[in-house]
Amino acid sequence: MTMQRTRFIFAFVVTLIFATIAAADSPDAGVSLQRSDAGLVPQVEYDSGVVATKPALSFLPADRMPKVKLTVEPKTANVGELIKWQVEIKRRVKDRVHLPAEAIFGGLDVQSKNTSVGAPEGDWITEVFEVNLISFEAGEFVIPSQQLSAVDLNGNIAKLETGTASVEIKSLIANEPEPKIKQDSGTGVEVYVKDYTIVYVGAFLLGAVIIALLTLLGRRLWARRTKGQGPPPPPPRPAEEIVLEKLKVLQSSNYLAEGLFKDFHVSLSEAVREYLGNRYLFHSLDRTTQELICDMKKQNLDPDIFERIIRMLEDTDFVKFARAVSSIDESSRMLDDAFEVVRITTPKSLDSDAVDGVDNEKS
Repeated sequence: MTMQRTRFIFAFVVTLIFATIAAADSPDAGVSLQRSDAGLVPQVEYDSGVVATKPALSFLPADRMPKVKLTVEPKTANVGELIKWQVEIKRRVKDRVHLPAEAIFGGLDVQSKNTSVGAPEGDWITEVFEVNLISFEAGEFVIPSQQLSAVDLNGNIAKLETGTASVEIKSLIANEPEPKIKQDSGTGVEVYVKDYTIVYVGAFLLGAVIIALLTLLGRRLWARRTKGQGPPPPPPRPAEEIVLEKLKVLQSSNYLAEGLFKDFHVSLSEAVREYLGNRYLFHSLDRTTQELICDMKKQNLDPDIFERIIRMLEDTDFVKFARAVSSIDESSRMLDDAFEVVRITTPKSLDSDAVDGVDNEKS
């Protein structure tokens, strides 16, 4: 009797805890205000068919906080049908909001991405991030909340959450009680004949290549043994010399004149990433933008040059991954920023001619 009473009390306490958590997570309709370090922050309205979100704690002033609205349609689709994940952001005209290029959508595959910007309404403008998703497997999928980055003219940064959404993918043969593959009643035709000729030829060629490589290796080892150690290898090239060479080639290229903005921004991003890795001695080309930013925070850079590096990396990612359309003036400005980053981050202890060379290359 005591054991049954104990179990009953335990089950009652667990049920009460889950009910409290569910009540705390349920959103209320309408608009409310929540106090943060930036003041009163407006919360989000919930409309029919729309999954809304609330902005995270940020350093942006409350009057500049963007408003985020998430829409996922349809909520139920068949295997192979497109699902539109759309985030509508109402922000200040001169502020910037970025969607991470490495965003993950809960097991759904990304079919395409698109970004559009509406006409300004006073000091505000509406920007829409649209991602078309697809799945070839049936089941329930939960699209996780995506974190957006917002930056104003003063360099204040805020992180915004889009919120989660659930979709159901149905199988096209779900209504069949016991689907079976139709039996083949034909006589059958031999469509594949085993032929090992190509295997024999490949083995012969592989053996010839191995013998040639072993012969070449033996000759080099013998020559090294007879001649002794050669001269030491040349010292590594300075980081600024390598990146200036690549930036100069990019500056004289026809990418912008021919409208190849993505190729231009890919080359610019790789040159800057390689320079940062060579300058501060870490692997940079295999890092995502967020990982690279975390590595750069450890270098104690000047806030202005750090913000310029962040803006350059995010803007090039925006063109590479989000298919954003850039202009010739904006792309040229980013190239000038790259020259300026190299000039400022080149150690002053280097030879003065090398430091002045950065300014000459920029001009």
